[in-house]
Amino acid sequence: MENESCNLYLEASASGIEVAWFPLSVEPSMAIQFQDTCAIALDPSKISSSAEANTLLAHELGHCKTGSFYNPYAQLDIRAKHENKADKWAITHLIPFAKLRSAISAGCTELWSLAEYFEVTEEFMAKKAVIKVGGKQYLVAEKETL
Repeated sequence: MENESCNLYLEASASGIEVAWFPLSVEPSMAIQFQDTCAIALDPSKISSSAEANTLLAHELGHCKTGSFYNPYAQLDIRAKHENKADKWAITHLIPFAKLRSAISAGCTELWSLAEYFEVTEEFMAKKAVIKVGGKQYLVAEKETL
Protein backbone atom coordinates (compact mmCIF):
# COMPACT_ATOMS: atom_id res chain seq x y z
CA MET A 1 0.00 0.00 0.00
CA GLU A 2 1.05 3.57 -0.52
CA ASN A 3 2.32 5.50 2.48
CA GLU A 4 -0.97 5.99 4.30
CA SER A 5 0.39 8.29 7.01
CA CYS A 6 1.44 10.77 4.33
CA ASN A 7 -2.10 10.73 2.91
CA LEU A 8 -3.56 11.31 6.37
CA TYR A 9 -1.32 14.32 6.98
CA LEU A 10 -2.24 15.70 3.54
CA GLU A 11 -5.94 15.20 4.35
CA ALA A 12 -5.50 17.02 7.66
CA SER A 13 -3.57 19.86 6.06
CA ALA A 14 -6.08 20.27 3.22
CA SER A 15 -8.84 20.49 5.83
CA GLY A 16 -6.99 23.05 7.94
CA ILE A 17 -6.49 20.58 10.79
CA GLU A 18 -3.20 20.97 12.63
CA VAL A 19 -1.46 17.79 13.77
CA ALA A 20 1.11 18.09 16.55
CA TRP A 21 3.30 15.59 18.38
CA PHE A 22 3.70 16.22 22.11
CA PRO A 23 3.23 14.49 25.48
CA LEU A 24 -0.32 13.87 26.66
CA SER A 25 -1.23 12.94 30.22
CA VAL A 26 -3.38 9.85 29.61
CA GLU A 27 -4.33 8.97 26.03
CA PRO A 28 -1.95 8.46 23.11
CA SER A 29 -4.00 10.84 20.95
CA MET A 30 -6.81 13.37 21.06
CA ALA A 31 -8.70 15.77 18.85
CA ILE A 32 -10.10 19.08 19.98
CA GLN A 33 -12.48 21.52 18.40
CA PHE A 34 -12.47 25.24 19.06
CA GLN A 35 -15.07 27.24 17.18
CA ASP A 36 -14.57 26.19 13.53
CA THR A 37 -11.05 24.79 13.97
CA CYS A 38 -9.83 21.32 14.89
CA ALA A 39 -6.43 20.16 16.07
CA ILE A 40 -5.00 16.71 16.71
CA ALA A 41 -2.33 15.76 19.24
CA LEU A 42 -0.34 12.53 19.16
CA ASP A 43 1.98 11.43 21.98
CA PRO A 44 5.01 9.63 20.48
CA SER A 45 5.93 8.10 23.84
CA LYS A 46 2.62 6.18 23.87
CA ILE A 47 2.68 5.00 20.23
CA SER A 48 4.61 1.83 19.45
CA SER A 49 4.35 1.48 15.66
CA SER A 50 3.56 3.30 12.43
CA ALA A 51 0.39 1.19 12.14
CA GLU A 52 -0.74 2.45 15.54
CA ALA A 53 0.10 6.04 14.56
CA ASN A 54 -1.92 5.68 11.31
CA THR A 55 -4.86 4.18 13.18
CA LEU A 56 -4.85 6.89 15.85
CA LEU A 57 -4.42 9.74 13.36
CA ALA A 58 -7.24 8.42 11.15
CA HIS A 59 -9.53 8.00 14.17
CA GLU A 60 -8.84 11.55 15.38
CA LEU A 61 -9.33 12.88 11.84
CA GLY A 62 -12.66 11.06 11.93
CA HIS A 63 -13.67 13.12 14.95
CA CYS A 64 -12.71 16.32 13.14
CA LYS A 65 -14.22 15.44 9.75
CA THR A 66 -17.56 14.29 11.21
CA GLY A 67 -17.79 16.80 14.06
CA SER A 68 -18.07 13.91 16.51
CA PHE A 69 -16.93 15.54 19.72
CA TYR A 70 -18.14 15.15 23.28
CA ASN A 71 -17.14 16.46 26.68
CA PRO A 72 -15.53 14.24 29.30
CA TYR A 73 -18.73 14.27 31.36
CA ALA A 74 -20.98 12.95 28.58
CA GLN A 75 -22.92 9.73 29.15
CA LEU A 76 -21.25 6.56 27.89
CA ASP A 77 -23.81 5.98 25.14
CA ILE A 78 -23.18 9.48 23.77
CA ARG A 79 -19.41 8.94 23.90
CA ALA A 80 -19.76 5.57 22.16
CA LYS A 81 -21.86 7.15 19.39
CA HIS A 82 -19.17 9.74 18.68
CA GLU A 83 -16.34 7.19 18.92
CA ASN A 84 -18.18 4.92 16.47
CA LYS A 85 -18.65 7.79 14.00
CA ALA A 86 -14.94 8.59 14.18
CA ASP A 87 -14.07 4.92 13.66
CA LYS A 88 -16.44 4.61 10.71
CA TRP A 89 -14.80 7.59 8.99
CA ALA A 90 -11.34 6.16 9.67
CA ILE A 91 -12.29 2.68 8.45
CA THR A 92 -13.86 4.03 5.27
CA HIS A 93 -10.71 6.02 4.47
CA LEU A 94 -8.06 3.52 5.52
CA ILE A 95 -9.74 0.31 4.35
CA PRO A 96 -11.85 1.01 1.27
CA PHE A 97 -13.87 -2.03 0.24
CA ALA A 98 -12.38 -2.31 -3.28
CA LYS A 99 -8.86 -2.41 -1.83
CA LEU A 100 -9.96 -4.91 0.81
CA ARG A 101 -11.35 -7.16 -1.91
CA SER A 102 -8.11 -6.82 -3.92
CA ALA A 103 -5.96 -7.62 -0.89
CA ILE A 104 -7.99 -10.74 -0.14
CA SER A 105 -7.80 -11.81 -3.81
CA ALA A 106 -4.03 -11.31 -3.66
CA GLY A 107 -3.80 -13.74 -0.74
CA CYS A 108 -4.04 -11.52 2.33
CA THR A 109 -6.55 -13.65 4.18
CA GLU A 110 -5.27 -13.45 7.75
CA LEU A 111 -6.15 -10.55 10.02
CA TRP A 112 -2.47 -9.78 10.67
CA SER A 113 -1.62 -9.72 6.94
CA LEU A 114 -4.54 -7.41 6.17
CA ALA A 115 -3.54 -5.11 9.03
CA GLU A 116 0.01 -5.05 7.71
CA TYR A 117 -1.19 -4.42 4.14
CA PHE A 118 -3.39 -1.48 5.20
CA GLU A 119 -0.84 -0.17 7.74
CA VAL A 120 -3.30 -0.33 10.66
CA THR A 121 -3.45 -2.27 13.91
CA GLU A 122 -5.04 -5.72 13.99
CA GLU A 123 -7.65 -4.45 16.46
CA PHE A 124 -8.64 -1.71 14.03
CA MET A 125 -8.67 -4.12 11.08
CA ALA A 126 -11.04 -6.38 13.00
CA LYS A 127 -13.56 -3.53 13.26
CA LYS A 128 -13.99 -3.66 9.49
CA ALA A 129 -13.54 -7.21 8.54
CA VAL A 130 -13.92 -10.04 11.02
CA ILE A 131 -16.65 -12.18 12.51
CA LYS A 132 -16.12 -15.37 14.49
CA VAL A 133 -18.23 -18.45 13.87
CA GLY A 134 -17.53 -21.79 15.50
CA GLY A 135 -14.01 -20.84 16.55
CA LYS A 136 -13.03 -19.65 13.05
CA GLN A 137 -12.65 -16.11 11.83
CA TYR A 138 -14.31 -15.00 8.60
CA LEU A 139 -13.76 -11.79 6.73
CA VAL A 140 -16.83 -9.71 6.00
CA ALA A 141 -17.66 -6.15 5.11
CA GLU A 142 -20.88 -4.51 6.12
CA LYS A 143 -23.57 -5.08 3.46
CA GLU A 144 -20.96 -5.94 0.83
CA THR A 145 -20.17 -9.28 -0.75
CA LEU A 146 -16.60 -10.43 -1.16
